[in-house]
Amino acid sequence: MLGCPRPPNKSVLLEKFWNFVTFNRFDLQCVDQEKHIPDKRWLLDVLATFTPEDEIFSKSYNPPERASKLSEIKTIEVPVDFMKDLPFSKRKTKRKGLRI
Repeated sequence: MLGCPRPPNKSVLLEKFWNFVTFNRFDLQCVDQEKHIPDKRWLLDVLATFTPEDEIFSKSYNPPERASKLSEIKTIEVPVDFMKDLPFSKRKTKRKGLRI
C-alpha cells in the first residue's frame, strides 16, 4: 500500500480505475458504473496495489484545483438610478445581511 498525501477527487480516481480495468480486460461483477460505485479509500487502495507507479502516488503530485463556488455566482445588472432617492435607515445598528 502506498500513501497518497493529496488525493484527487473521486471522479479522477474512478477514471483511472476504469482505464486500468479496461486495459487489463478484467470482468468485475461486483463493481459497475451505475449501482455499485466504490468509495474513495477503496479506489486508492486498489490503484496503489496494481499501479504503484501512477502519478498520484508521487511526492510532487498536486491534485487538480477544485471549482470555486465564486465562479458560480451570477451578477445581476441593475439600472444606474436603482438606488437613487431611497430613504435612510432609522435603525441604530447595522444589519448583518446582504449589502449592495
